Amino acid sequence: MRKTLLLIFLFFTSNIFAQTFDGNWSGEYVTPDDSFVANSTGDRVISVGAFENNSFVALMRNPGSKNYYIAGYRNTNHDSGILGNYAYSPDSLQTKWISGFDQAFLKNAKDLSTSGSFIYVANNDDDHNILMFEIKDDSIYTHPQRLKTKSANDLWAIDVDNSNNVFVTAGGDSNSAGSVLVYNSTSWKANGKPVAPLQEIVPPDNGSLRGVTVNDDGTLLYVSNWLSKKVYCYTGNTTEGYTIYNSFTFDVNIDYDTEEGTTPIIEVGPWGLQYMNSKNILFVCHDADFGRGNKYNYGRIYVTNPNTGEILDTVNVAEWNFAQSGKYNNPDSLGTASGYTSVFNVDYDD
Repeated sequence: MRKTLLLIFLFFTSNIFAQTFDGNWSGEYVTPDDSFVANSTGDRVISVGAFENNSFVALMRNPGSKNYYIAGYRNTNHDSGILGNYAYSPDSLQTKWISGFDQAFLKNAKDLSTSGSFIYVANNDDDHNILMFEIKDDSIYTHPQRLKTKSANDLWAIDVDNSNNVFVTAGGDSNSAGSVLVYNSTSWKANGKPVAPLQEIVPPDNGSLRGVTVNDDGTLLYVSNWLSKKVYCYTGNTTEGYTIYNSFTFDVNIDYDTEEGTTPIIEVGPWGLQYMNSKNILFVCHDADFGRGNKYNYGRIYVTNPNTGEILDTVNVAEWNFAQSGKYNNPDSLGTASGYTSVFNVDYDD
């Protein structure tokens, strides 16, 4: 999606751990895709991470230069809040991590995660670094810690628990399973010297691991597999390891088409994940692969029971966009509808 879409979610539950969902969902604002509005960058948003109410960071990809950069937003609404001045779809902009004479550029990064004011990025430079940044009042700054994972496979999804344990997915395709690597960032040095992961978790199926999320204490772990169409649940800890919890089943294996009988069929699957500790709810982004055309007609987020995988509700972003403007993409009503409706990742504020 070309714009940062931030939805404010309203919950009405009688018990904080209740597994019934009867809330109402409404779109609060959308940062516009318009070269004349300061809040717009004009580039595709791959991931977002909230750090305060109405404040977040967004991971951007410029489609022309294929450069990646991070933009910060504070006290945001549809037309204000971005930190700094950005040209519309800036070809030359690329975020750089730098500490002394040591540096690394963002390259083919697909996800970020926030923990307080800190930002963790799963990067795919030659060392497959996990890079750390910090959001401050006026901008985003390098934090002098990183980890050279030296992974043989590309990193994809990333999340962090309250003990600074970092969970990142690596590799995975139709011929291999990929894995979840677990590190603790308190031991990282500025030079990023590689350390062995605390744990490596290998899901039971081959496929592309595109989402990972953990609860606050890192004892509950979810991983999405876009190719197998599944989300896996694990219980355990970083010391003793993790065991798959087979009573959880999220297996939405569908092909989606915009009109019955038309072709081609759009292949969709689970993508970014986010576990909401305070409500005991798991959000599952469900979308088509990167692309255009009819793929924009699908984007949605499933609200699921984290104990069973049951779908409790659906945030249908594409349907909402169409209801606002009569279009799935490039709406006329900027600021009230999204430029595009791909939903690759999700986060929430307080």
